[in-house]
Amino acid sequence: MRLEDVKRLHPNEWIAFRPLGEGENPEGRLILHHPDRRTFDKELIERGISDVYITYAGPLVREGFSVMFWSRGPISVRPSALRVEMLPG
Repeated sequence: MRLEDVKRLHPNEWIAFRPLGEGENPEGRLILHHPDRRTFDKELIERGISDVYITYAGPLVREGFSVMFWSRGPISVRPSALRVEMLPG
C-alpha cells in the first residue's frame, strides 16, 4: 500500500510506516497507527518497533494557530526568504 493511501485510511492519526522503496509516495507496510501520540509512542516501545517512518496524517498546526521559530543565536537568512505576517491580538 502507498503512504498516501495509508494516510487517507487513518486521518488525524500517527502512523508508523515501513517503506519498501524510495520517493515521495512509496509502497510499504503500515506497522502501527493511533490518534494519541503518547499511546502511539508507548506501543512502539513496548513492541520494540524501530526503523520505521513516523508521520502524522493530518494538519500539523490546528486551524487558527500559527508556528513561530525562535533562535538564541545568530541566523543567516536571505532577505528574499523572509515573510512577515501580522498576527491578531
